[in-house]
Amino acid sequence: MKNRNFLIGLITYSLLISGLFFIGLSILGAVWGWDESFTAIIKEVGIVLFSVTTLELIHETVLRKKLVEETVEYIQKNILDGLKDCNLMGMRLVAQQRSGYHGYEKWINEKNDELFFAGRSVLHTIEKYVKKRSEYNGIEDAILQKLKEGTTIKILILDPRSVVINLLTSEETMNGQSQQVRYFEMMRDIKFSFAIADKIGKLIDNKKNIDRLTGNITIMLYSDMPYFAYHRQGNEVLIGYYFIREVGSKSGVYKITDEFTKTEYNNHFECIWNHNNDDNHILITYIAEHNYFHANRDIFNAIYTHVDDAMKQNATTP
Repeated sequence: MKNRNFLIGLITYSLLISGLFFIGLSILGAVWGWDESFTAIIKEVGIVLFSVTTLELIHETVLRKKLVEETVEYIQKNILDGLKDCNLMGMRLVAQQRSGYHGYEKWINEKNDELFFAGRSVLHTIEKYVKKRSEYNGIEDAILQKLKEGTTIKILILDPRSVVINLLTSEETMNGQSQQVRYFEMMRDIKFSFAIADKIGKLIDNKKNIDRLTGNITIMLYSDMPYFAYHRQGNEVLIGYYFIREVGSKSGVYKITDEFTKTEYNNHFECIWNHNNDDNHILITYIAEHNYFHANRDIFNAIYTHVDDAMKQNATTP
């Protein structure tokens, strides 16, 4: 291609010089007394060569550049943008495993109006990311900072008293792991989440009259089947599925990329939220407008007792 362009350029400039030469020769011929018809032919040939090559040069340097720019703009606008829109439908895999995925802690350093976390031991999972990748000592400090920033926070934790626990244990041990061991692990992680919720509540209760908390938070139990874990930070929604024969933390992370699908998943979890929104499921509530805080100690005590008894009955620890 390079040699071809060089050859075309060489021919073009040669013809341009030839045109000028013939025009000049015709002028000299008139001065030297050559035959008028002969000098006229030389002049016409020179003008034709000069005109054609000049137009070619203008086309190459101006028009072709403009044509290329317009073509690129057309491709960008009508083809590439269309491909982007195709890519934005549904969801895409952003990590092969939930465990270790960096996107789960973005909310710590971003300002979001809303946060919604749902999973069977969701606080236990988030706590690991907060401690590893932020300056906070624990998730309770990060949550308190979000309340200072005016964020509304919803958190759903699976009720360990639900019959769903036995079903999940059965499904996740199809790979040969002991059901007793998996049940113990699940109860341990859920208990850890409740302990974190307890710390969040106590910190808010201690700080609500000292720090200006402008956000709201509700931490609630749910007993519905957790088909997937749900993580919404602002407008970003991440989904993690619970697959048979696979522990939840080992499954992939999927990012929802279009508004319709986001709405579908949001509506699903809002239904779960509304279904469990009563005094038997709400662990912690803080409403900034009224500086109102409540921690349901009866539920906390009942959960701790239930989990401890269940773990004792499955005392073969992993």
